[in-house]
Amino acid sequence: MPGDHLDRGHLLVVLRNAGIPVLAARNATWQHLVRQAPPQVLAQALGINPATAMRYANQAGSDWARYAATSSQARHHED
Repeated sequence: MPGDHLDRGHLLVVLRNAGIPVLAARNATWQHLVRQAPPQVLAQALGINPATAMRYANQAGSDWARYAATSSQARHHED
């Protein structure tokens, strides 16, 4: 009905019937997101478990821990 929220289950059925592989699309989206932003930030913003966000980051080959260390070293050299 117009104005009503979509039910998650109904939306999944509609997407699957349209030939959209829901799980693959979700995983690809996560892999893209964790390359753009730290997993901890994404977990908080999207309301998911930080461990889950980290798992997606590891699967995507993102190394935010190394980035944080490099960024920290760069700040110390600027001082």
